[in-house]
Amino acid sequence: MAERNAGVPDERRIQFRIGINLGDIIKDGRDIYGDGVNVAARLEALASLAGSASIGSYVTRCATSSISPSRMQASNGSRT
Repeated sequence: MAERNAGVPDERRIQFRIGINLGDIIKDGRDIYGDGVNVAARLEALASLAGSASIGSYVTRCATSSISPSRMQASNGSRT
């Protein structure tokens, strides 16, 4: 994303933040509610605008239990 945004005017830059959480939700038509949504929204607020994600601790534990630590470090350089 940083490479794509280099030299692009502010109004045309793509910037995103993502909050990832695993929890119960209630779907009501096109809306969703619940603790899973609330926590993901709070995690999203913690992510920097540089194009990053904040991931809940339960999701991190689930992901790391199925991926070896050496493979995770090789893919992203950190375990945060």
